Amino acid sequence: QESRGLGDVYKRQVSLINNSHLAANTGRTIIYTIHQPSAEILEVFDRLLLIGRGKTMYLGPARKAVSYFASVGYECPTYENPADFMMRIIHEDKEEKTAKDESKDKVRTDKTMTSLDSIDGLNSQNFENEELHEKQQVEVFYKKFAESKAYKRSVKVKESPPEVDLSIFKSSKTPFYTQFSKLFIRYMINLSREPNAARANVAQTVIFGVLMGLIFLRMDHSNTSVQDRAGCLFFAAIFIMFGGIMGPFMLFATERKLMMREYLTGLYTPSAYYVSKVVAEEPLFLMSTIVFSAILYWMVNFKDTIEAFLIFFLVMVLMINIAFAFGIFVIAIFPDPATAINIFPIFFIPLMIFSGFYLNSKNTPKYFIWIEYLSFLKN
Repeated sequence: QESRGLGDVYKRQVSLINNSHLAANTGRTIIYTIHQPSAEILEVFDRLLLIGRGKTMYLGPARKAVSYFASVGYECPTYENPADFMMRIIHEDKEEKTAKDESKDKVRTDKTMTSLDSIDGLNSQNFENEELHEKQQVEVFYKKFAESKAYKRSVKVKESPPEVDLSIFKSSKTPFYTQFSKLFIRYMINLSREPNAARANVAQTVIFGVLMGLIFLRMDHSNTSVQDRAGCLFFAAIFIMFGGIMGPFMLFATERKLMMREYLTGLYTPSAYYVSKVVAEEPLFLMSTIVFSAILYWMVNFKDTIEAFLIFFLVMVLMINIAFAFGIFVIAIFPDPATAINIFPIFFIPLMIFSGFYLNSKNTPKYFIWIEYLSFLKN
């Protein structure tokens, strides 16, 4: 809705409309709402719809609009912008009548006005007259259009279209691999543009790994250290899981609108979006997990074998991926990040309580046994 006289703006508009023809040729309908278009822009439109007070004044080819109004008694002057002409004739009679009414009201007011109340009454009456006249003017143009050949041509679109074989759309659907590869490349490019986020994640992982390693440094293998080992494993799992959960809370909330818009236009499926996002995030997950595991595992003196270390590492990788999926699940139900963060403990705390670290499984109430099977901290 740009103002008139801005040449550069109108050049951009003409270019935009011309480019839209390429999209229209693929079977899509593109609708523009434009304020006071120039004659050049009006020529670019395929079809034109003029509306007055909710009623159709004209609907048909844009290039035939001037000839239509000429056929009903309103001929466009040679050097006048057709868009300005069409808007003027709809309101011209109203403006002329308003000017005459104001002139008559002025004379009558000079003779009879004796108080402010009489002025308010005349202004109110003038406003009502203008509204009534505009309605009448719109009705005139609407009836003329309803009786014209242009109207009969335009209402053909109301007829039931022929049935379309929807199988042709299914057969032309983009393969899953293509959707995945394109989305994966896009996410990798986005991640490469934010190197500071990766550096901060690695720094946080190193600091927390060293801190936990110092807290549980070189635990022995006696019975007295069983509780310490359980506590170390629990907090290691919590740290890794929070690293996976916070990502969706911070990023998916901003990506959701884009994802929904692209999904509704048929660009890709939710499964392609999710898989590509997980695979794109996996290098960062692996990097943070291997750094954390390598620091913590050997500092706290867990079982001193490569096999045991690899099991610990793989469990951490599984947990960060499960946590990422859990975060996507929560933010998908509650799109607002603030709401999701407030609701998140309702889902997560019961999983922590029934993970086996706080409450022995033998003491779990029977009516809460099912939560143990949902707790990925335990399973």
